[in-house]
Amino acid sequence: LQETQWTERDFRGKRLLDLGCGHGVHTQLFAEMGAEVVGFDISEGFYSTAENVPRAFKDHVYFVQGDIFHFPFKDNGFDLVWSEGVLHHTPDTRRAFDQAFPAVKSQGRLYVALYNVNGPNNKTVKRLRKITTRLPEGVLIALCWMMAPIFFLLKRILNVLKAGPRHFERRSLRENAVLLHDT
Repeated sequence: LQETQWTERDFRGKRLLDLGCGHGVHTQLFAEMGAEVVGFDISEGFYSTAENVPRAFKDHVYFVQGDIFHFPFKDNGFDLVWSEGVLHHTPDTRRAFDQAFPAVKSQGRLYVALYNVNGPNNKTVKRLRKITTRLPEGVLIALCWMMAPIFFLLKRILNVLKAGPRHFERRSLRENAVLLHDT
């Protein structure tokens, strides 16, 4: 929310497409903020999350497995479209964007974030993913929650020392666990 300058109020009563939702962690968070959310992904990663969505949000969260190049949604169908760390993984990033953009209503909002493939952490992340992508989802979530306080503390230290490539925003332990899970 800090990065986009959106507030929870921006989600209430809105229809949101979580494009490339992966395991659906953000999909559920958007529903908790009051949006009706469709999580869309080519993988089957969201199935375990879909089964565990709290009853209070079941009527506000939908998951669709599909391919962005065979996009099943009508134009102008969503108030918000969120795609974080996804489009650059497709064979044609521009074409993927062109498929998704019409789904946003004319007065809607689109958020797209792409990874910096030349970023300093990319090699480390690739090595870690060779292990974490093979873990059962429950183990991965527990690991992310265990690492969240360490991640939080490390970012605080880097901020105090003004070290590292950037200033790290303050995030809750839950937000850090979600970020670790996404990574």
